[in-house]
Amino acid sequence: YCCLRKRDMLAGEEGGILLDFEDMREVQALLEWSRNTSEGSLSDLPFVPGEANWSLFRAESDSCLRARCPHFSSCFFYSARTRSASADLLLANHHLLFADLALRAEGGDSAAIMPPYQGVILDEGHNVDDIALSYFDAGISRWGFMGYLGRLVSRRRSGRGLLPFLHRKVGTLRGLAAGDCERLSGLARDLEEEAGRNRERLDVLFEELGGGFVSWLGGRKFDSEPELPAREGEAALANGQEAGRDREDYGEKGRWRIPPLRREEPPWSGISRLLGEMVSLTGSLQIRLRKVCGRLKDLVEAGHGDLNDVWADLSSVLFRLEASGSFLARVLEGEEAQEVFWVEVRSRRGRWEVSLHLTPLDAAPILKETLFSRVPSLVFTSATLTVMEKFDFFDDRLGIPEITDREVIHRLYPTPFDLRSQMRLAVLNNLPDPGAPGFVDGLVRAVGDLVLAAGGGALVLFTSYRTLRSVHERCQELFLGAGIRTFCQGEAPRTTLLEHFRADPDSVLFATDSFWEGVDVAGSALRLVIMARLPFPVPTDPVNEARCQVLLDEGRDPFLEDSVPRAVIRMRQGLGRLIRHREDRGVAVICDGRMIRRAYGRVFLRSLGGILVTRTGLEDAVREVERFLERS
Repeated sequence: YCCLRKRDMLAGEEGGILLDFEDMREVQALLEWSRNTSEGSLSDLPFVPGEANWSLFRAESDSCLRARCPHFSSCFFYSARTRSASADLLLANHHLLFADLALRAEGGDSAAIMPPYQGVILDEGHNVDDIALSYFDAGISRWGFMGYLGRLVSRRRSGRGLLPFLHRKVGTLRGLAAGDCERLSGLARDLEEEAGRNRERLDVLFEELGGGFVSWLGGRKFDSEPELPAREGEAALANGQEAGRDREDYGEKGRWRIPPLRREEPPWSGISRLLGEMVSLTGSLQIRLRKVCGRLKDLVEAGHGDLNDVWADLSSVLFRLEASGSFLARVLEGEEAQEVFWVEVRSRRGRWEVSLHLTPLDAAPILKETLFSRVPSLVFTSATLTVMEKFDFFDDRLGIPEITDREVIHRLYPTPFDLRSQMRLAVLNNLPDPGAPGFVDGLVRAVGDLVLAAGGGALVLFTSYRTLRSVHERCQELFLGAGIRTFCQGEAPRTTLLEHFRADPDSVLFATDSFWEGVDVAGSALRLVIMARLPFPVPTDPVNEARCQVLLDEGRDPFLEDSVPRAVIRMRQGLGRLIRHREDRGVAVICDGRMIRRAYGRVFLRSLGGILVTRTGLEDAVREVERFLERS
């Protein structure tokens, strides 16, 4: 939501001091919108603002004055909260729910976003554990950290930021004693000087940190989308060669897990020295900023309400610096049990973009504390809660077997669609396995022939951006020559791509990641779904790697007990894109013969819910696409 207090600060005479950007057009558009909107939410905006500009307007809990704010009675956020309090039914996404649950866990119901509720229905319940883990991930990034410091004093433009704003504000205050004015100005001046010095040094430290990680963990193979080097034990983490082949195709972008044993390697001493200096510099900034905020608080309580705004925003920066300092200290102490420390490094415009993360591995205790212990009645629903028509994998991930204070009911309902007559599923058995020589060449031929046979109306799903781009580039000219438009993920926002795809029933959309689920294209605009491969989790993903190690340490098989069930759920979600209505008809093709040649393929086949599967070569699959769609 837009914060009216922040809006008025920007619109005031000194508002320009807060701006750190040359281009004012978007800021002016946001100001104009904020004066006319009745809802005040980001979804109400007629355009998508840049993150930096929207952050100048965005309502945030750590800078909210609540009842002390002069706009409290007309606040967009609190008005929406008041309206929701009288509702019988609330609709929210998963992230809003977990934000509310986290605030309730920390500060009780008074700190919550939503009014009290006695029951929760979670659609797409198969994603709940991953969303809970991502929500409670702790981390910092170079961009975010330097952004906090940029709010204090601009690096781009002299005399901009909250501290210059404070200087100007103090000079215009009435009734402030000369001694109080001088003390506050002196504290602010000292903080501004130290913020400038420390910011320059912290920027250098982040650059050295990125270079250190790449030199240690990435080696010469690091580029804009590197293929990570194999590490000891990696093959064992996901059942040998299957995961090794998958790893070669994913091409990770510099994301590495750093387990405790790797801290014994010589490069870690240099990394820890950099992190230790960052903690020290952050701590010294906190001390000075805390003094400024404390002085402002005293003056506000003494009746100088004009300082309320700058006190709130400086307190927000202090809160975030304290959180960042505490996080860095945790990193130096080392990860705890059921937690993974990992880093991501990207090269951007000749600089290293670095982020550090501590992510929990087990959602069950989080859900027990935040959800199960607070909400009496819960329903989880999804088309893909089961593997081989059993709820075991879902139950274990969420800690359902540990629930003893209430009845747990499992129900499996049949699909409303007649899938045996509405769709066909073919698994190609004459292409090389993913990762093997010739796989991408075979995939290009398969995608080309199948899309031409269907005349477009195709969604091609990948697990790798690199493979997606390669196949798209090699098929594009063929499709254009046949009058088939191509859309490729990354060319435009997700919603825009789907709008264009729906509008042209003879087009083809190349996509990965989020397009495996949540895509709803009914009718003939989507009549062919092609999966480039079985969607196993990325074996070198730091969280997945650590999760597999935990299972190995328990004497369990991480590939069969974790990777395969996750791939089954993902595959079923991908297949679910095809039939969205009782009148829909279409063909799905999986270009990965491992589904019928490997022993674990039985798990996939037994999880299809009645869909008939044809094991076939490419030529026969092309003929089946032509015959089935012609009859449709």
